[in-house]
Amino acid sequence: MPNENLEIILLTKDEALLTACRARFAESRVNITPARDSNGFKSTLREKNIAAVILDSAYTYGIWGLTPEEAVVKFSPLLAPRVLMVLTDQFIPPAQVVKLLKLGAHDVVPKPVKPRLLAEQLKALVRIFSRKKKQDKKILSAAADALIMDYPRRRCYIKEEAAGRLFSSKKEIKLTKIEFQVLYFLLQKKGGVITLFGDGPCSKGGRYAVHIVRKGETMAEIAIKYYKDMTKWEKIWGANPQIPNPHRLEKGMKLLIPLD
Repeated sequence: MPNENLEIILLTKDEALLTACRARFAESRVNITPARDSNGFKSTLREKNIAAVILDSAYTYGIWGLTPEEAVVKFSPLLAPRVLMVLTDQFIPPAQVVKLLKLGAHDVVPKPVKPRLLAEQLKALVRIFSRKKKQDKKILSAAADALIMDYPRRRCYIKEEAAGRLFSSKKEIKLTKIEFQVLYFLLQKKGGVITLFGDGPCSKGGRYAVHIVRKGETMAEIAIKYYKDMTKWEKIWGANPQIPNPHRLEKGMKLLIPLD
């Protein structure tokens, strides 16, 4: 753990919570910067070396007009590699906790909190994910393990597919050195998204992304990820006529996302 204090943002309008955390966090060498609105949140991210963000779920809608789940979907990729923690009501259903974690939260903590314990939890999470970030990944797999990259051997494989199921056999893809490095870099990005250029259903000669659906993901959540607007899910559906029901997505589906 570095000797300097840890810098975090606490997004809340609960002054009692902020006061309680500020005093106890200081004892654990954790500095809190409060964010009571969107502008304060953005400016703090720009000006300080923030290691973690705490979202108070009671105020995500009042500040951004987003549910806690929508806020996690929107901000978890933007905040990476920072730690994202969500504070929730003490009676939150276990299924909702699991959903928040799957959507990208690193931890979900029910209120009322114990500030000193919360500070130590944050420090532990930052240590874990900082160490994980520094590890040199050698073999990467795309979503659904359809694409495998063996970095030490500079080999790329795709699993054979038929009748909607993947066989155990794999086929090697021949790539140049530059192509391999670019693809390897893209696969390290959270969400398994690859941006393509060329003709496609979105527009002739336009740009689009290929998004691989994760378990439990909705088209509205995907719209937030790409357009920061959940109402634009119909734009995604229009580019994917192979999807009969936009409200029933299955893990591993490939969606074209218009970027123009």
